[in-house]
Amino acid sequence: MSAKKKRILLFLSCLSISLMVFGCTPQAYRIHPEFEKRARNFNTLGLMLCDVKAYEITGLGVVELRKGWCTTGKENLVSALVEGLRKKNYRIKPLAKDKEIEEEIAEIQAVYGAVNKSIQLHTYGPQLFPEKKKNFEYSLGSVEKILQKSGTDSLVFVRGLDHVLKGKEEAFISVAFVDSSGTILWYCEKGIRGEGGLRDPESASKLVENVLASFPGVGG
Repeated sequence: MSAKKKRILLFLSCLSISLMVFGCTPQAYRIHPEFEKRARNFNTLGLMLCDVKAYEITGLGVVELRKGWCTTGKENLVSALVEGLRKKNYRIKPLAKDKEIEEEIAEIQAVYGAVNKSIQLHTYGPQLFPEKKKNFEYSLGSVEKILQKSGTDSLVFVRGLDHVLKGKEEAFISVAFVDSSGTILWYCEKGIRGEGGLRDPESASKLVENVLASFPGVGG
């Protein structure tokens, strides 16, 4: 596949996400049937920051990854998540680099990438499976070793996408909370338009606040 075709596909992918996230979705989050029982002991969350990408789209087929924007967006997203979860009485720890679990982390991130696409496709659309949304049950496989090594009791998977088209900016994030068995207990994806995107601390904080609004706090 040529580089131009890849850029066009990326643009169309961003457009698809826009329609999905900004559409009339009555409930933006997805929750496992046993959330309350399984998440009862959540306290220290390990941050699994999978991917934050920022693109400038100057026209159809002209898409450029801005590495500086990616770095800034990642920093703002982490700060906003730490603060947002602190307000809900959780502690969040970015996972430190550890050779003993390095390969396992890479594998679980790859699995999550595939599962994340399935969640978006089948519980948000366009290939909607109502049963998948109603009985939200997705698993990555056990993450017990990662939790033990990192001193956490659950993981938070986060992905961010930021793109600027003709001066107009849109940003999207998805957040998933996973227990030791690898079961995704809670998932939410939302976007924000016309502001500074993930590159702007206030905009990033607002987006994270919107996503976490429906996530129960400790004792909540």
